Amino acid sequence: MGDGQVVNWISQQLLAARTGPRFLSAGIFRPHLPWYAPQKYFDMYPVEDVILPDYLETDLNDVPEVYADLAGAEPDLNESTMDWIKERGTRKWQEAVQGYMASVSFSDAMVGKLIDALDESGQADNTIIVLWADHGFHLGEKDSWGKMTLWDETTRVPFIVVAPGVTTPGSRSDEVVSTQSIYATLMELAGLERPEWVDGSSLVPLLENPDMQWDDVAITTYGDYGNFSVRGDKHRYIIYSNGEEELYDNELDPNEYINLANDPRYAAIKAALAARIPPAETHMTAVGGIDELQRIEGN
Repeated sequence: MGDGQVVNWISQQLLAARTGPRFLSAGIFRPHLPWYAPQKYFDMYPVEDVILPDYLETDLNDVPEVYADLAGAEPDLNESTMDWIKERGTRKWQEAVQGYMASVSFSDAMVGKLIDALDESGQADNTIIVLWADHGFHLGEKDSWGKMTLWDETTRVPFIVVAPGVTTPGSRSDEVVSTQSIYATLMELAGLERPEWVDGSSLVPLLENPDMQWDDVAITTYGDYGNFSVRGDKHRYIIYSNGEEELYDNELDPNEYINLANDPRYAAIKAALAARIPPAETHMTAVGGIDELQRIEGN
């Protein structure tokens, strides 16, 4: 497996004799498609015992149709996939979920091998670890398969930080944070100066005191400019490029079944979350910079 080769190589680097600071990044591909993994990981989840995700047949009745423009960006993994699954029955759906769970457990095992190598190196007490994923994955929820949405199932990811002398083993925080803060956090933990152009907030105060309140949101954008998702501690606000909106109470409605965007009782909450979206000129400047870089590289 490709992930096994990556983990073996990183483990060798961890065990190699060296002095001074070092940075290692290990990219584990699974559970990205295709869901191939050694058989023993599939055996951990007998198909008949697989519990399917929560599913509501009428879930999309109050969702702007424009959402399909995003899901359609990955045509093999949108609602047509769900139609294909439903035509073949519950067993086929369970098999698909089994493949995902097997791949997740395989990834967990790869992380375990890296931790074992770090422990063997004798540098565990002097090493900062950050583990995160780049996106979530729909397994049929909201008639979607894949990652091309702005809902919780897509945008919520595992995020673990181990910083010796700073974090407490087993501690956790329910405050909303963003992976955009990883760079700033590593700069402070490593005692390095953060460049002015780096966005995101250092999470060191939250790592030191997981019970503190943290005034931040997680913003996701995808596709055309104007498609934004803003996740606060209790609510998610979504606005599409055509101005249509969604709002969910993630505390009372974790599956995001009920769109509250047109409920006047939530107008203040919706406005507060919308106000956290970066100004258009900020986004366009960043995009312009990327386009210019690509043009220069192309020449």
